[in-house]
Formats: sequence, C-alpha cells, structure tokens
Amino acid sequence: MEPILSPRLVEFGLTPMQIGWFFVIQPVTYIISAVGVLYVPEAIEKRVVIIVGAWAAALSFLFVGPSAIMGFPDSVLYCGIGMALVGLFNPVGIVMGLPEMEEASLA
Repeated sequence: MEPILSPRLVEFGLTPMQIGWFFVIQPVTYIISAVGVLYVPEAIEKRVVIIVGAWAAALSFLFVGPSAIMGFPDSVLYCGIGMALVGLFNPVGIVMGLPEMEEASLA
C-alpha cells in the first residue's frame, strides 16, 4: 500500500509533512490494538478472532482506496479512516495467530 499511497495523497494536495503524518496513523493504531488484543477473553476461540480480524482488515482497505462498489467517496478523510482501521484490525490476526501457529507446529 505504501508505494502507491504517497502519490495518491499528493493528488489530494497534501504537503510532504502531512503525508508523513498520514503514514503514522496505521502504526499508532496498530500499537494500540496489539496491546488491546491481549485482553480478548479466553472464552472466544482464537481461530474465530483471527478470521473476524482478517475479514475486518480486508474490508478496511476499501476505505483507503475509493470503493465504487461500496459507494465511498474519493476523500482523504475516508483514506485516513481506512488507514486507522487497517492498523486496528491487522494485529488481531497477527497477535492471535502467532500462538495458534506455535500450537500447530508442535502438534
């Protein structure tokens, strides 16, 4: 996403400093989510959380690029919301998936 995002943001008239701050959105929300995902109750099966997180992350990408299918406007606001959502949902699959991969490899 990063190689094409910067030229896309230039089309919106953002300055290089604003584009740099735009790239901070995803890592910041990723850190918050990675810490928060540790508190998912044990009663919820890990695989369910991983699948839901993967689908939510995939749908988040529809916000980043204008989605004609979903009717989202071509807006820098929607692009920023998409970056935040991608940062929130990616750790769900990764943080929850690592123990699952470890269990599968030891079985």
